[in-house]
Amino acid sequence: MKMNKNKEHYNSFNTFLKDRFGYKVYKVTLDSGCTCPNKDGTIGTNGCIFCSKDSYVMSTALNTNTNSNSNDIEANLKNGIEYVKKRHKNTGNFIVYFQKDSNTNKPADELRQIFFRAIDHPDIVGLSIATRPDCM
Repeated sequence: MKMNKNKEHYNSFNTFLKDRFGYKVYKVTLDSGCTCPNKDGTIGTNGCIFCSKDSYVMSTALNTNTNSNSNDIEANLKNGIEYVKKRHKNTGNFIVYFQKDSNTNKPADELRQIFFRAIDHPDIVGLSIATRPDCM
């Protein structure tokens, strides 16, 4: 098995991004405003083993209510980028990460608008979407 230049036996996504851009690329966490069928009453209301209200990184770090302005993708992205730049002293590019709840639990046309608004930012080089397999 051929090793990459970091002597790993696999090419991690982190290594790929460093090789591609020349520096570490950090995730900026956003809320798409989607719900989860295990929390919104569609299937249940108690969540599942994957749910944790404290797992949403930006909510915990900034001590904000993420549901209050989830439609303002641009403002939330700007705040997230500023937070990551300050925390990690990063001046490079970012991956936008829709983390909270099931981020495909809306009609495709609505999701397309949300995701394209996020990746339209000049500092965004990738998109990561957390979801449940039953919400695809």
